[in-house]
Amino acid sequence: MTMEDSIVEIKDLEDILHEFSTEILLKLTREWSRGKHGWDSPDIVADHELLGKLSQNIHTKDWIDVAAYAMFLYYRAKLTGRF
Repeated sequence: MTMEDSIVEIKDLEDILHEFSTEILLKLTREWSRGKHGWDSPDIVADHELLGKLSQNIHTKDWIDVAAYAMFLYYRAKLTGRF
């Protein structure tokens, strides 16, 4: 792989990451406006509930929700030092 190919590939990754993260944010904003919240509080939504939702969305191939639930779990793990 040439340096030029590497630069193109990295640019492609940046583009898809930006598009994907924008889709996640749009979906989360819509859900928040409908009253869904608690992703950041284990007292409202337990970790096992987030894992269950993540698993359900893997089976239905809803990759935006899969990424969102993975992000919530990542945030909690990082916050508690379990990461």
